Amino acid sequence: CMCVCVCGQFCDFNSDPECVSNAINSLQPMEENFETFDNATLYSTIYENCPPPPPTDNPLLPPPFTVRVILLYGRSHSLPVFKGEPRARTELYSSPYFFLDVFYAHDPPGPSNSSETIFYILAEMNPNPKSVVLDWSHSVTHLFSFFAKLLAHPLQRPLQSLMQNKLLPSSSNEPSS
Repeated sequence: CMCVCVCGQFCDFNSDPECVSNAINSLQPMEENFETFDNATLYSTIYENCPPPPPTDNPLLPPPFTVRVILLYGRSHSLPVFKGEPRARTELYSSPYFFLDVFYAHDPPGPSNSSETIFYILAEMNPNPKSVVLDWSHSVTHLFSFFAKLLAHPLQRPLQSLMQNKLLPSSSNEPSS
């Protein structure tokens, strides 16, 4: 199931990846400058539409499904805050099968924005060590590397601090073509 939220508007949950692609392609820069972004709606929408399964009695058995959210956050001036009812957020984070990965695209840090503060808020709002918080500031190489880190299933990937995505030098023993 996928759900797309663009500027506070949610589309229905569905399994069509084209819906996500169309939503991302339809994004336009906004001139409005919001001081904060209340993420309470995000948690309540996820919990209402796709609550994680209950933990199994046998930890060796895989869950029937996991709930994985990839938050694309692109505001360098809007601090993420949580002002809503904490029940949905608490229920989601108490599940071993809920993962919130954050991809933060921002302006280069400087005195005219809050990029660094926002990054630390996004990192602290997510207590799951298997979740990933990545920040990006206009390097295409880093963009590809960051999305490669998101390819692994959350239950099978290492902690973010242990992740290394590097190309190995080519061996001189390989035949040239």
